[in-house]
Amino acid sequence: MKQTKIAPTLEQRNAAVKAVFLAIMQETKELIATLPQFLLRHCIEMEDTPHPNSKAFKFITPLTYLCLRDSDKGLLIQFGFDTSYEYIELTSKFVRLIYKLTMVERTRLNIEDCVSSHCIITDTSYLFDEMEWKHPDTPVHIIAHKPATTPRKQRMAVA
Repeated sequence: MKQTKIAPTLEQRNAAVKAVFLAIMQETKELIATLPQFLLRHCIEMEDTPHPNSKAFKFITPLTYLCLRDSDKGLLIQFGFDTSYEYIELTSKFVRLIYKLTMVERTRLNIEDCVSSHCIITDTSYLFDEMEWKHPDTPVHIIAHKPATTPRKQRMAVA
């Protein structure tokens, strides 16, 4: 028998959205860590106050953008990604990751509507540079390089 999802309170929904946002951010860091280019493995994590009564937490790399922000419906996740063909494999995985971790089959509460596609940023490199310039006190972190395991290495490890 298929179980139906319960209608969450705003507090429960926000807690679930925040937990999923942190999971997306962690897995995005793991994706970025596979890049050999040092400059692409930089990230900015910052709290922002775009309006007097709202808060936002942003995670920005030259290739990806994630934002957890307040709205009248509760917390929302906004995202963006670089659209250059060179990094399409990574950015495709990033977008799939967002929808995979927020789908109703993965979460205890139905939070699918927390992903906002109202304004998808497609020039994340420019945004990263702009944030670095506008907020010089915000530290830029470096994600350690961890090369992706190739299928051959995975097979050898099993054997």
